[in-house]
Amino acid sequence: MVSFQYTLCSNERGGYNTIRCAINNPIMCRYVTMTVTSLTSNCNIKVLRSDDFLTFELGDNRQTCMIKFDDYTQLTPITFAGLINERFGDGNIEASVDNCMRIRFESTEKFSIVNCSYNVKLLLGLYDVADEKYPIESKFNDGIYELVIESCGYFLSTPILYLVSNLGTPNFRNDSKNGMQSCDVTMRLNNSFTPQIPIIANNGEFSSTVPAGCISGMYFTLVDANMVPVEILNPIYITLTLENADDVMTTYNRQEQYEEKERQKQMLYMLQKQQEEDEKDKMAAREQKITAAMSNAQSLKMAGLEQLNLNPD
Repeated sequence: MVSFQYTLCSNERGGYNTIRCAINNPIMCRYVTMTVTSLTSNCNIKVLRSDDFLTFELGDNRQTCMIKFDDYTQLTPITFAGLINERFGDGNIEASVDNCMRIRFESTEKFSIVNCSYNVKLLLGLYDVADEKYPIESKFNDGIYELVIESCGYFLSTPILYLVSNLGTPNFRNDSKNGMQSCDVTMRLNNSFTPQIPIIANNGEFSSTVPAGCISGMYFTLVDANMVPVEILNPIYITLTLENADDVMTTYNRQEQYEEKERQKQMLYMLQKQQEEDEKDKMAAREQKITAAMSNAQSLKMAGLEQLNLNPD
């Protein structure tokens, strides 16, 4: 089988998570099978950005307090709690980490979390809390108000990442808000990465067979488990294989043609059966009319004979 191999990289600063490219059909075939065989980059993933925020309401008068952050690529639960305290300054809420490495807040006043950005939800462990569940209220315990986040945070994006593409293979995932969702995937990456260490991931799951003309406008984007683009600060490199798929599609088309013929035969058979049933119904209705007419004629004849007997000449 004829095949060609490519190495593609992202080259748009500020958008290293996306590769855009156009490839002329090198095999001169009608269909190609496309496989992303590997992905490589350096693990510098931005986990906080300058537009991320965390908003509290404090006290009985519900005073609003918003924390804003800077860009960060490497955090732990302890350093994130320290960053929150640093941003609060002399505020009346203190963040810490419990024995399970969950973020914990405490205050001498009643407080609640009313809103936060997507990245902050991942870091706090609020990624599975629906919007309608906000505000998240503190509870009074041993003389203080406290709020312990029930889940551990994700400090290097989500545990699984995807390389999605306009030429990808449909991949289904369950979504807590919208049920089963589909996305077009060319690669799935299990996130066992370490900050600032090279990412090396191989693909043995996904291949796409597409019309050859489609490869003249391809894109690939690295996203997290929620289909949110991952902001990575180094270019990503992928290796791509294109193979002639005319034989595969010919076999597929033959199978489709055979199945279509079988469907047509079945439809013709059902139509013939329906016509036979209709003809039987028509014959039954015709016989019923003839029987009714003969019965009426016999009745009239009997009535005429009775009239003759009643009126003799």
